[in-house]
Amino acid sequence: MEFLLALRFQDEERKFCRLKADEKGNFYALGLAQPLELDKHATYHESGERHFITQGDSVRGRRLKCYVVKRQPTSVLRGVEQLLKSGVDPGEFQRLPLLQHSSGKVILLDADAARFRNEWFGVNVYLVEENKEDQIPVPPHVGPHTLHIERSTKPWIAAEAFQERVRDK
Repeated sequence: MEFLLALRFQDEERKFCRLKADEKGNFYALGLAQPLELDKHATYHESGERHFITQGDSVRGRRLKCYVVKRQPTSVLRGVEQLLKSGVDPGEFQRLPLLQHSSGKVILLDADAARFRNEWFGVNVYLVEENKEDQIPVPPHVGPHTLHIERSTKPWIAAEAFQERVRDK
């Protein structure tokens, strides 16, 4: 099963990443390499091994960072596990590809409806045990926030975009 995670911000809908779940219980968050300089992707394997890789531009092909962590196997996942942690600043958002047509399922996080400011915002993707959406962590100092839970996979996929609340000085 494949999904396109997209963001609506400042009246524009743009592609953020592709989410895939296979029949073996592997989950993938695959970055959209162009036109961004970084191609980020994360995988959460059925065995519970989670990888997060950030690669440099394709011309040089250099790998900047690679993280591997052992977590819960997806077949017996309890609670919530993070698949992807990322963020977007307004300038980077403008460079994401426009969402014009998509033949597959689109998960659209509507930052406009949540009244996001023209500032950086975070994007998280989680794997969630069925009926445990109340265990999805709330980001610290959360302000505007939008969350979508895709219940057609096992475990479920939850995608959120958020900003910190404005703090008094």
